[in-house]
Amino acid sequence: DMIFIFSASGKNQVPIEMGDEAKATKVKSVGVSSSSYFGRGGRLHEHVDIWLDCKVPYGDACIQVGEATMGGLSTATACFILNTCLIEGAKLALKEGVKPPVYLSGNVDGGREHNVVLENMYLGRVKHL
Repeated sequence: DMIFIFSASGKNQVPIEMGDEAKATKVKSVGVSSSSYFGRGGRLHEHVDIWLDCKVPYGDACIQVGEATMGGLSTATACFILNTCLIEGAKLALKEGVKPPVYLSGNVDGGREHNVVLENMYLGRVKHL
């Protein structure tokens, strides 16, 4: 079992507690936060088994607009990091001879039907794809 824990700042108590609980229950934890918050209260990296630096700047914004900085990056980087991990995990599973359960877009022919079978598999209604 594995849990991904996302917190751009790594400061919030709930993600930190999630990391601690994962360790206590022997669930492998991956924390994603930014090193730009080290020294500013960011400490998620101290409470997880594996830590990934999402590299977002302090304040999470990237575009100067007058005196304000806008354009948060943490959501986009979190999506990119999680999808990259899932893709690489699926590739590793295939190399080991395990067909990963991958959802298809509902906008492609057969996608919805494939996903219903996948959902039923996890509900114990079918044995395999």
